[in-house]
Amino acid sequence: MSPDSPDTVELDLAQSAEDAITKAIADYAPLYGQDHDCIKAFLQWAWVNRNGPQVMEEYKKRPANMRRK
Repeated sequence: MSPDSPDTVELDLAQSAEDAITKAIADYAPLYGQDHDCIKAFLQWAWVNRNGPQVMEEYKKRPANMRRK
């Protein structure tokens, strides 16, 4: 920290938790699948709350070699 930096840091705990769960599921799903109820529930929640259709449109714009098969 520099001398001009504030003494405290503000964290968005809800966003941090959401990001951590997203990363954990991104690691878990390829290894164990998406068939568990908790994984399905989170993926459905993320589709609604993270604008799933827009995410898919952006995904389709990626070069084919950067998409999952």
